Amino acid sequence: EAADEILVSHNWEEIRRLMWDFVGIVRNNKRLNRADRRIKLLREEIREHYIKHKISNDNLELRNLALVSELIITSALKRKESRGLHFTQDYPQTDKVAKDTILIPKHKPVLNSRWLETKISIQKGISFYQASQISNSSKFACSARAQRHKFPIQG
Repeated sequence: EAADEILVSHNWEEIRRLMWDFVGIVRNNKRLNRADRRIKLLREEIREHYIKHKISNDNLELRNLALVSELIITSALKRKESRGLHFTQDYPQTDKVAKDTILIPKHKPVLNSRWLETKISIQKGISFYQASQISNSSKFACSARAQRHKFPIQG
């Protein structure tokens, strides 16, 4: 448990520093690209931890923090101007008309059994992996729910 808390707090602090140092008010593409590579690695580490350990509020918040950080970085990389407080050294000009930066997923949303496994692990206080073993017997329920909502489903 203590080792898990250390890992979570370390990743939390690393994301804070990464965002402050590389994705702050003054940005450039070199730092944004570095932040993008690092946040992808951190998200993978967090995902592995999430799967293997008991799910806690801290784990969920860390996972969400990493996702939101990646979305901010991706959005910043797409913006080719300086706007408001966010100055981009590579694009110091401000466009005459402000445009929204809209991120579109590369793949169709897929409903999988992760929601069920997360719920089971929280209720029973077990790891995500253990919950996935329990949920294997519940795949039919997940499949039926996906069909009602017209979502594709994968294991």
